[in-house]
Amino acid sequence: MLINLLMTVVLAAGCLIIGAAVRKILGLQKYCLWDGPIGLAVISFFSSMLYFTFNISVQTIRYILLVLVLLSLIYVCRDLKREEIRSFLALAVIFLVLLVPGVRNRDQYYAWRGNFTDHFFYTSVALTLNEKTAKAYLDGTADTSVDLIEYGSRLAFEDRPTVCLLFSIIMLKNTGELFWHIFTFHCFLLAMIPLAMFSLAELFLNGNKRLRFGLPCTAAVILTALTYSFGFWGQVVYDINAWSQIASVALNIAVIALGIEILEAFFSEEPGAEQHFDRSRFILLLIMLTGDFTLYAENAIVHYLFLLGMFALTAIALRRVKIRQILCMAAIFPAVLLLNVAANWRILRFAMGQISISTGGGTPKPWWRFFNNYWTGFWNSGDYFMKKAVCFIPSYFGYSFIMPNMSSPLWIRIPWILFTLVLTVCIMALLAYITIYQLVKGKTVRDRLLGSCVLTGLCGAFVFIPMLKLWESGKMMTYVSPYLYLAMVIPLFIAPDLKKKSLQTPAETGSETGTSVIRRIVIYAISFAAMLLLFTNLLFSLYGYGKRITNTRGNGLGGAFPSDQLPEIKETIDFNYDTHALDDSVRSVELIVDDELGLGKKWFLSYLKLKTFFAGLDYYVEDDTDLWYQDETERKNEFRETDAKVRVLKDQDGIYEVIIQDSEEAE
Repeated sequence: MLINLLMTVVLAAGCLIIGAAVRKILGLQKYCLWDGPIGLAVISFFSSMLYFTFNISVQTIRYILLVLVLLSLIYVCRDLKREEIRSFLALAVIFLVLLVPGVRNRDQYYAWRGNFTDHFFYTSVALTLNEKTAKAYLDGTADTSVDLIEYGSRLAFEDRPTVCLLFSIIMLKNTGELFWHIFTFHCFLLAMIPLAMFSLAELFLNGNKRLRFGLPCTAAVILTALTYSFGFWGQVVYDINAWSQIASVALNIAVIALGIEILEAFFSEEPGAEQHFDRSRFILLLIMLTGDFTLYAENAIVHYLFLLGMFALTAIALRRVKIRQILCMAAIFPAVLLLNVAANWRILRFAMGQISISTGGGTPKPWWRFFNNYWTGFWNSGDYFMKKAVCFIPSYFGYSFIMPNMSSPLWIRIPWILFTLVLTVCIMALLAYITIYQLVKGKTVRDRLLGSCVLTGLCGAFVFIPMLKLWESGKMMTYVSPYLYLAMVIPLFIAPDLKKKSLQTPAETGSETGTSVIRRIVIYAISFAAMLLLFTNLLFSLYGYGKRITNTRGNGLGGAFPSDQLPEIKETIDFNYDTHALDDSVRSVELIVDDELGLGKKWFLSYLKLKTFFAGLDYYVEDDTDLWYQDETERKNEFRETDAKVRVLKDQDGIYEVIIQDSEEAE
């Protein structure tokens, strides 16, 4: 297990070093918190091009990247700054904090979070890419007789393969534990999010003398970054288990933060503001968007649309724009597409297919029912209509944790529902303020840009609802969530400034008019909604982290709340399969899973297959099921002799556990 952790640390260090080298070459010292995302973008693009275009094996790419990292390290060490060391240490601390629940609960915690479908798909593709070169799969010379390799080879070239390739590069087959290694990989990707969120929040809070409660600016920025990353939205992104999205969140935040700085220079009338739009920043934006597209094409397209929305809406609100600015914004995405054609042109075809499915007709994707389960509140109990009517709006915007329990006693439920209705009105006031009001009346260009970004994202999420594309709507909310969350909590730290007169006391104005009273009420409502959002996410972070450490069964928050695809699997099965417990002479195993597990049989069997294959062993399943949706029915395989049997049996407590037997003992 230590070698798995070490390989992840090597990847993290490589991203930081290459990111720092790129940033220093461009002369952009202030962005040291983005070294990880910048390096990830460069490594993702470069690795994808080497594997998919130049047909270089994963093992060779590993050494090429190592040389690149060493050269970058020599360059970076020539002028190492204190800020760079601090950002590295901050990343290391966050990484270690994220590791603790997994160290405590092992496979029960991280074998999958809430989405075994995508998690096992990404794992299969990573194992597939590690086996052979791209050419071997394309010309049919690779051995795909193992079902998970056959399945992985079907998806390895266009279905978001780059993040799988990254993991495949640091994966050493038959060394350590597969899902522990994946978990450490995810922890590194997640650890970059608070740093990126810190840099974004700092844009709006740093140096602002209007901070309320006497709170130091740095404390406000740290609180905002951590409550997002460890709070409700961070939990949802991790639970959905989409590797590509987990890998792209920090990169997306950095793209928007840099985009805000570039666009601010576009629209600013201050002398010398144009210097902020220089070639270096534009190149860095292009690098990050290109890597973003390589990792998660649909998300990169959405974030480019966010940039366009920020540019267009702010230009309309300020009534000023230049042709040069329009050309610059229009040129970004064609350049990103051309670069990704060089890396792996097939992901463009996949992205277009995904866009067509998401915006076209057809049956709504059923998985919104469990991944968007938070729409009916944390408790998810009681009458379904009441849950939707009362809980939907607050839950949709991240207040799920404090929604009423519809099964609680009447004397508790009624005040709770009334409180929720008042909160809903306050949320609507807050949303109107951070979008429409800030766009039209914002005191700074930066405020207008954030408001237009959030407005663009919310419009993109809302448009899917009447189309009954509920999964797409929920997914879009996760894309816009960092900017939405920041915009919603800012009024807690900076008093909402509707008009100066509204902040004056009656003694100062002589009397308080009806209009000023309404303004004052609106300000209180906005501040209340902002305070509650930050407070509930702080509570969610502390409570959720504690549950993840102490919940050894892996269900509820310890498993995956609120987006759990099949929670009963973790409640009834011990994920205790240890391939190292097999005798060294074992070269093949038979996997036997009880039919009583129902749908769980298929996915737990997949878990056993993946771990067995990673350990370098052959496996045989008599009554097998396809790993994916191609074949939902069981099929009989021809009998084969094996060295050992891995059975899943129910113990006296009704919990299924993995039992390893040699073939003679099993007979």
